Amino acid sequence: MSPQGDPKSANESSSLLIAPSDSTAMDEQSYNEHRSPHAGHATFIENVLNQAKTCMGTGTLALPFAARQGGLVLHFFGLLGIAGWNIYSTDRLLRSHVLLPNNSSRPPPPEGTSELGKVAFYAMGKRGLVMLDIALTFLLSGIIVAYIDAIVSFLGSTPVTIGSPKLDALLVAVIVAVLSNVPDLGYLAKLSAMGLSILLLTFVIIATYGDYSGFSLNWWPKNGMSGVSRWFGCNVFGFGTVPFTYNLRDSMEEPHRMLASHSVAMLFVAGSYIILGSGMLLIYPDVDGDILQELPTSGLLPTAVRLAMTVVVLATAPLIVVPCGELFEGILFHEEEASPGV
Repeated sequence: MSPQGDPKSANESSSLLIAPSDSTAMDEQSYNEHRSPHAGHATFIENVLNQAKTCMGTGTLALPFAARQGGLVLHFFGLLGIAGWNIYSTDRLLRSHVLLPNNSSRPPPPEGTSELGKVAFYAMGKRGLVMLDIALTFLLSGIIVAYIDAIVSFLGSTPVTIGSPKLDALLVAVIVAVLSNVPDLGYLAKLSAMGLSILLLTFVIIATYGDYSGFSLNWWPKNGMSGVSRWFGCNVFGFGTVPFTYNLRDSMEEPHRMLASHSVAMLFVAGSYIILGSGMLLIYPDVDGDILQELPTSGLLPTAVRLAMTVVVLATAPLIVVPCGELFEGILFHEEEASPGV
């Protein structure tokens, strides 16, 4: 350790919090010094698809309600702002990783620590690492439980149900576990593409039940800050790839293009949310919650929509389960013994 007050020590401890202002992208050579031994194979487009599908799941069903509450002006510019917020956060994480000490005299993090954990360790110490692991464990576990609960609720009003919510949940958990048994996120690209296609088809079917007799536009927030808060709560749930930045990057065959792929994905997601939210609001002007509530409870097409949303969520869940599994493996096993997947 450097003596207390040594400028070198001070610079080391603060370098992860303030990245060089003249850096515009992650340096490939610096990244390779810290790269995981498990090289990824996902192409640029496949990584974009994975990131887009991670965001676009059940939250899309609340987009028309969010647009109605926030107004179209906030819906347009606010979504672009949230996308920019995510891009900036990912950029900070990528730059922080490049600044990780290499062959430093500073004590290293525990073996098996995730890449995000290493950044937290060098920035905030062991307590910061523990706090991050706890926060991510609760976050990822909560998301997985929410996905399973959503699938069970979709299946409950269709013939494709065992008849018991507990048994339905158990069966869904088994299916998700099987789909998640891949080495890294790069192997889920085809599943992501299928999920996005089915999601688009789902909204096409939902649109057939809309009211086309007349259109009314809601430009400004409904009920002031109450409408703004509801808009924000619905839309911010639909962006969630930042905690998986390093997992997604390590799954790429060109990891130095992670920021570019993330930027494309976030702009695609924001654009899709703008179109889906405002478009559905035009034909469902009185929507007051989940757009599925506007559909009949029985019939061939409503049942098809609920089954399609089940597939959409099943395509999203592995994108959360795989990073969650890698986190738990890192905590429980040494890096040399752990595999990169679930």
